[in-house]
Parts: sequence; structure tokens; C-alpha cells
Amino acid sequence: MIEAARYAHVARLLGQQQHVAKLYQHAEQGYKKYADQYIFGGDKKPEFHAFVADRLASSLRNGAIYAGHGSTSRMDLKKQWEKIAAIPFHSHRDEARDMIKNYESLIKEDVAWKEPNAKELAKLTTEQKVSYWLYHLRDLDVGQWSDPGHCYVLGGRFGFFMSDEEEKKTPNAAVELKKLGMAAIPQIIAHLDDGRPTRCKGHWRSYWPEGHYLLPYGDCCQQVFEAITGKTIHASGGYPMRDGKGTQCKELAERWWQEYQKKGEKQMLIEGTAAGNRDSSGHAQRLVEKYPEAALTPVIEGIRASTDKDVHPAATEWQTMPES
Repeated sequence: MIEAARYAHVARLLGQQQHVAKLYQHAEQGYKKYADQYIFGGDKKPEFHAFVADRLASSLRNGAIYAGHGSTSRMDLKKQWEKIAAIPFHSHRDEARDMIKNYESLIKEDVAWKEPNAKELAKLTTEQKVSYWLYHLRDLDVGQWSDPGHCYVLGGRFGFFMSDEEEKKTPNAAVELKKLGMAAIPQIIAHLDDGRPTRCKGHWRSYWPEGHYLLPYGDCCQQVFEAITGKTIHASGGYPMRDGKGTQCKELAERWWQEYQKKGEKQMLIEGTAAGNRDSSGHAQRLVEKYPEAALTPVIEGIRASTDKDVHPAATEWQTMPES
């Protein structure tokens, strides 16, 4: 179908009208056969020209995503998205225009960036280290290794944790941000709605026709935020930016951070443990490790408050135990 449509267009440009009708008819016959065998995403079958444009753009899009996951320069990646944006009548045009702007922003920062040497890096303040690793988050290239699955940016290449030796050779920017702890939270929150792409790649069948997907800063920062704080800000199991929830995640994180600054870590862990929700087991573990003297009562309250059997595998059994 696609090749017949291409040749029909070339024949028209060359003035070979005797071939145009035959080639176009051949393409439409193929499209009819295809449409009879496969179900489209919506109720209405797209017009043939839109179908062809979408398939051409989709193929180029997948190429740009894979190139973005690799080592292709951001300047070349921008050109690939410009080629996609230049094709009319397809569903990826808005995404392509956004990606062009995103790569322009990244390229501008790349030009202005001065990489510190080892001595300069050692003298950076904690806040400067956060900024350093946030900059290098753009080149994090973790990939998803299973389908169904998820791209876990803290898990090293292909979703597996890297060895200490491997980590020394190729530091994972997300892991380095996690190591900086609560000091990194303000800058991480600032990027929770940042749509600029990293080199991390996920894929999911429910995202068809997009399929493959480069995680932007917002998705990576959501995972780092939750790893540092133990607070879930996107519970769907997908990617917040892909799901259109980047702004919502940022607002939730900002409210949590304001509350944390008022109450402090200990009180936040006590309340989080006692809540009996999906985050409570993680809060309970941190509470036991850091403030064991304050852990027993919140843990018991959390178990009794929970209505979700998955919050703690032993919750049902613990609820029957005497408080002593």
C-alpha cells in the first residue's frame, strides 16, 4: 500500500498520468483488504491519505526513538523530528513539534554547559551536585527489558542493577540523585513536569501506535522522587508525562514537601505508617530503621487501618495479635 502510494505520487510529479490511476487503485485495493482484516483504534476508518501519512511518520518516529535511546547526537535527533513534523495528515505531528522544541532546549543547555574536572567535581556543594546530575540525566539510557514491563531508571542498564565496578565506569544519574537524598527534592520537583527527553526507553502495547517511548525528565524525576521520599505521586503503573499527569504529580510533590518541612521526617514517617495505604510498609521500614522507639504504635495502627491485603502480606495475621 505504502509503496504503491509513493509510486503514484512520483508518477504524478513526472506527468505519467497513465500510471497514476492504476497505482492509486492498487494502493486502495490493498487498503480495503487491510481495513477488512484489522481493527482501527477508533470506530471510523481513516482516509487513505491519512493512513499512508501515519504509517510513514510512525516508521520515522520509531527510528527517532531508537536513535534517541542510542548515542545519536541531539542535533541529528532534532533533524529527524523535523522530518516527521514536515509530513502532513498524521497523528504524530504535535509530538514531533514538541520534540523539536525540547531538543532545541537541550542543545542550548549543552552549548552553555562546562563539564567540571575531577577536582572541581569534588568541591561542588550538595546543591551543585544535584544540578550536575540533573543535567546528566538527559544521557541516562536505561532500557526496558520485558514486555509487559516498565523502564526503571534506578535499575541500571536494561532494568538490571549494575555492579559496583560497572557503576564506577558509568554512573547512573538517577541513582546519584537518590544518594543525595532530601537535598535533591526541590530541584527534582521543579522537573516533574519537564517534557524534555532523556535516552531512557520504555514500551507498552497499550500506547499503540506510539509504542516505544523516550522517558522525559518528568518521568525519571517521578521515580527518583518516590525512591527518596517513599511517597507515591503516580499510582497508575505507567509514566506520568505519557499519561498527561506531569503537572498533577508536581502539585502532589509540592504539597508533600511543604508538609515535610513543617512536620519533619519522623512525624511524616509516623503518619505515613499509621495511614495503612500503599506507601505505609515502606514508611514503616524507614521508621523502624531510623526511629525504632517510635515505630510500634504506628505499625499496629497502620495494619488495623489497612483494607488492602497487599499493603502487608501478614496484615490479616497481625490484626489478630494482642497489642502487647
